[in-house]
Amino acid sequence: MLKNGVHLNLLKSMNELEKFLAEVAALVDAPKEIVKEYRVFYDDNGEIIGQSMTEPHLEGSYIVVTEEEYNNIHKYAKVKDGELKLKVFNPGYKRQLIPGVAQFTVVKNHAGILLEQDETYDDTEQYGYRDY
Repeated sequence: MLKNGVHLNLLKSMNELEKFLAEVAALVDAPKEIVKEYRVFYDDNGEIIGQSMTEPHLEGSYIVVTEEEYNNIHKYAKVKDGELKLKVFNPGYKRQLIPGVAQFTVVKNHAGILLEQDETYDDTEQYGYRDY
């Protein structure tokens, strides 16, 4: 059993420790929730110039988009009227494969497997193409 003086000093020390721990807890901020807002930034011509999802965001004109749009930003060309506009891939021509025209030889039922002139294969067919 502790003597009265030692016991009081121990209680006093524990009380000071509790005060100290309360002060430390008051100084430490609780973790902040990360709020995501998917932003796409664009210039005066509607060209996409950047994107961000959390603070600190970039500066400038932006629209808020869905997470899917944000993750697939490479599919979009511009921002117009407050919306993302899809890229349109147009090479300027179309090519249609035409079976039976003898422009190149392929493995039968596999038009993507072209045979060179010096190659032989038992089951082949002829294809050609038409541009339009």
